[in-house]
Amino acid sequence: MTLSRRTLFAAGAASLSVAATRSHAASSIDFSDPQQNLDAYVRMRNRGDGKRSFTRYSGTFFVKPEGENAIPAMGIEGMSWGKCERQPDGTYLYTMQEAGYHTAYGTTDILDEWDNPINGLTVQPQHYRSGQSSIFTTTSVLPQLSRRPEGLEYNGVITPATVVGDTAWGSEELYVKFPNPKERYEDEREWSGPFRISNSLASHAALIADLEDMDKAFVPSTLSYTTLNSWRSWMKMGRTPGIISWRLHGRKFERADDINDWLLDRVAQDHPDLLA
Repeated sequence: MTLSRRTLFAAGAASLSVAATRSHAASSIDFSDPQQNLDAYVRMRNRGDGKRSFTRYSGTFFVKPEGENAIPAMGIEGMSWGKCERQPDGTYLYTMQEAGYHTAYGTTDILDEWDNPINGLTVQPQHYRSGQSSIFTTTSVLPQLSRRPEGLEYNGVITPATVVGDTAWGSEELYVKFPNPKERYEDEREWSGPFRISNSLASHAALIADLEDMDKAFVPSTLSYTTLNSWRSWMKMGRTPGIISWRLHGRKFERADDINDWLLDRVAQDHPDLLA
């Protein structure tokens, strides 16, 4: 089923009345106002002055064959930087770059090989270095692409904030389906079908008092993130029905050096451009 941006935003707007009933504290921010809601989300996600902020996250890579329970298969350790530059019309140009690693489950040991518990194959996990550019509007998230692939379905929305006590949650939901030509793959086991699905569900939480303080360009916030995606090609699952899911938790930092753990050193070694 294809969901339009209008349908997605209508669903988010319908949840606003629910979010409003959860509020236990008056706020000078009117989250029911689309522009104020967007401005607050940007400050939760990155910063209010267009400069970069950094996010360090950690989590679990689940594999779920259709009709079976999910299996916690690997760990995920990663970091990113992002910035939101306000445009004259009140929208934002969002830019993000990230890098991350698959690790042995329950550890921070980076995996060079992984025994797939579903098909029994030993495969090589592909660690990632990626980026994206989007336009945030009050009703949608629009990808910035040099060429839009034929057949791409991309629906994105920033939902109305949920307020619980002294905390606001802002969420960005991306629903993406794109063509996956079989001829790209030499090994048929890497081809999962004519389309790939990538659903990204990110939520950021911040104290309302911090959001209300407009003198703060940097607002402390935390991240909760889930994906619902097609098999990775390197898993060699072929047409086996099922999905992968990532569950990540993270924290935003004002400077990269504030992360101050082993991952920063590894990213500096493997991807110095990310920190340039």
